[in-house]
Amino acid sequence: NEYNTLQHLKNNLKNKIVTIRIDANIPIVNGVITDNSRLKEALPSIIFALNEGAAKVLLLSHFGRPKAGKREKEFSLMQVKEEIEKLVGEEIDFAENFDFKISNSNKRIILFENLRYNEEEEKGSETFAKTLANLGDIYVNDAFSCAHRPHASISEIRKFTKVYAGFLMEKEIEAITAITSKSSGKVFTIVGGSKVSTKISLLKNLVKKMVHSL
Repeated sequence: NEYNTLQHLKNNLKNKIVTIRIDANIPIVNGVITDNSRLKEALPSIIFALNEGAAKVLLLSHFGRPKAGKREKEFSLMQVKEEIEKLVGEEIDFAENFDFKISNSNKRIILFENLRYNEEEEKGSETFAKTLANLGDIYVNDAFSCAHRPHASISEIRKFTKVYAGFLMEKEIEAITAITSKSSGKVFTIVGGSKVSTKISLLKNLVKKMVHSL
């Protein structure tokens, strides 16, 4: 299927504010990041936008499962700010709320606080989705692991702005297309994750395709 990608915006991002929905939900034990791979996977889209002349890159993500609408410190994205700074090689700003004045920031990258601190995110609120859509000029979804969720930052936002697939999203879609296509040959599939209940439909669909490929 055809879909909009970040690559399609080459030469069209100069002075634009680019909002990127990433997955910064990384493991932290006793205040120490034990695996930063998800942040590394977000880098290509971030760097591309900056190299293309974007005025600002706004980063959105969830982190953990805070109680609806509760700002529990253990789920603050402030914990990953320093790691992102190390990866991009520059200081970034941190926005605790979505009414943050972007024009007041002198940093090129702004990381916003945990989307799930707003109960409207998981409810799929159109109002919250519109708020997110209005943050910037371009909206990029690069959070493949969350792409199935009916949340404001994932599915509802499409009602208010065109959504482009980031480089990680594009890579994952191409990988899935390759292994589920009839021409891909024999495929051995391993499905990981902690919440089996959210994967039942996926497993049923994969069983049909994987058995067919044997």
